[in-house]
Amino acid sequence: PEVSAENKTIKGAAGCGTLAQPEDRANIMIDLSTGSGGAPSIELLDPLCPACRAFDERLEETGLAAKLQQKVVLFPLDSTCNWMLDQPLHPGACAVSEAMLCAPNEAKKILKWAFDRQEELTELGKTDDRKLRRLIKSTFPAAKRCMGTAVAKNKMVKSLRWAVANALPVMTPQLFIKGKRLCDEDTDLGLEYTLNRMVEAAK
Repeated sequence: PEVSAENKTIKGAAGCGTLAQPEDRANIMIDLSTGSGGAPSIELLDPLCPACRAFDERLEETGLAAKLQQKVVLFPLDSTCNWMLDQPLHPGACAVSEAMLCAPNEAKKILKWAFDRQEELTELGKTDDRKLRRLIKSTFPAAKRCMGTAVAKNKMVKSLRWAVANALPVMTPQLFIKGKRLCDEDTDLGLEYTLNRMVEAAK
């Protein structure tokens, strides 16, 4: 049977699934909040994912970002560090994600830098990962000593394992409001209406 628009909206506001283990026991979540008092949210994100960039731009443009207490779990779609992939979808994403985990206080700047230069960084990740890492380290010295170390790699593994523990699909972006997943179809046209409803329900 065909689902009515009304029923689809109700389903969207209720979310599409919940997180089984939302806690950040491994301390891998990065806080991107600009203020306090927003609805608690967790976004599964790849810094070199065009859809993630477009999604975060929509959140900012619509004012929805200000209504969220935003935390990010890094999930690079890059087989260099992500064992769930046979080949990299976004080459270089592991290096950028590692930098964000190595310098959490600079993570917001690193993410904006990566979003602004996605095509260039992806091409560099495809052709010369060492050059990409040198570029990241020279641009963000706070990440320099940590990148490439066992500590950095361990943090990256723990970030990926958080997604595994919650049985999440291998895709980005994914947004959770107070543990409820924003339906995939609502990351586009239905974003404002549905997310506003989910934020209200989270209060």
